[in-house]
Amino acid sequence: MIKVVADTNFLLDVMVPSRPLADAAASVFDALNADRVAVAVCAGSLKDAYYIARRECTEEGNRAWLNLFLDRFDVFPIDSLLCRAALASDEPDFEDGLIRVCAEWWEADYIVSRDRKAFVNSKVPRIESPDLLRVLGW
Repeated sequence: MIKVVADTNFLLDVMVPSRPLADAAASVFDALNADRVAVAVCAGSLKDAYYIARRECTEEGNRAWLNLFLDRFDVFPIDSLLCRAALASDEPDFEDGLIRVCAEWWEADYIVSRDRKAFVNSKVPRIESPDLLRVLGW
């Protein structure tokens, strides 16, 4: 089974059609329903995506997306152990550190993200949506 951690930018690309890579992210989201793919997200990414997307989405739409993510993805809780590990990482920002630590602890195969500055030194490689589609055979 392929294990993928979705970062905040991926969630936003799925939620907001006008964002970069939105079409590829939507296709990846459809592909992630396959039984051979396990997907997880950091709880903080859900919060951040909700907050950022409210400029583009209605409250009802935002909540519908979050419910869909909760139905389809595992969610990593944020606790003090995770926060300390994220702070100790060499990620450029705290949010990326949280996602990276979750991915490494879960032993994910990929972090799906279009943030080219993030996850550079992670044990888990960053992959963009179009490349993940190819890996999944879509």
